[in-house]
Amino acid sequence: MSDPEPLTELDERGAVRDDLPCRHCGYNLRTQLGDQPCPDCGKPIADSLDGYYLRYAPDRWVQIIANGALLLAITVAIQLSTWLLFFLGASDGSDLLELLGNVIVPLLSLAGTWMVTWREPGRPVRALAIQIRILEVVYLAIRETTWVAHWLQDIFGWWWWPTPLLVGYILLNLLSIVASVLITLQLIWIVRRLPRAFLATWLVVQVSLTASVLSIRAIVLSAFTIDHALGTTLERALQSMPAPLPNVLFWINGYGHFPNALSALALFLTLYFVLRRASTRG
Repeated sequence: MSDPEPLTELDERGAVRDDLPCRHCGYNLRTQLGDQPCPDCGKPIADSLDGYYLRYAPDRWVQIIANGALLLAITVAIQLSTWLLFFLGASDGSDLLELLGNVIVPLLSLAGTWMVTWREPGRPVRALAIQIRILEVVYLAIRETTWVAHWLQDIFGWWWWPTPLLVGYILLNLLSIVASVLITLQLIWIVRRLPRAFLATWLVVQVSLTASVLSIRAIVLSAFTIDHALGTTLERALQSMPAPLPNVLFWINGYGHFPNALSALALFLTLYFVLRRASTRG
């Protein structure tokens, strides 16, 4: 790779030549003098000129972000494969599916998330990146604890595990919603540094879809938890609902992950190739 190009956003008058969003508020700084404050938020325009676009960022850092997106894509692809095998009734190799779904996938997801939140050299650590990493570690700890508890229940038949297990699954879905929003904010921060941040809208749609599916799963699991704890009959409550509603809820709970995962897979792969291209200079 060649060394980073010199900054070229300023014309001969010292004004911003191309469309350039203020990194603080998003205001278009085109035609503004580089030594002046942003007309909208008052922050120095120089902050946005200091290597705002990814083409000015260190190559190695952009490559780490790109590889993190690729790792997340691989994670989603493995998830899709395990779900398809499970729903197709592939009983052979079920232990392998358990290992993939409950150990390999979370570890790959943690590694990919760690990479897309990698600190950019020469800049302070982003608070958002720290929050995402902490959330991912907590998610991994709860997921593995829940899986081990489920495994112990299957082996020893401990009757008192179902409610804690369902609570664990609900927590995982709620944490996934928060993680999806925070990771999306991190990715939007990255793609806005491309000359044309066309992926930002896709990211917002993707996180909305993910949050909707996970929210419905949390609602359904919460209903089962309450049903188990209080000894009520959930089926009776569902029968009192309008006919299509229970079927829709359970379909989204069981199958809603597929369109969501396919969209995420396409998004992460697109992000990987765009970032790889952005890191190639000369």
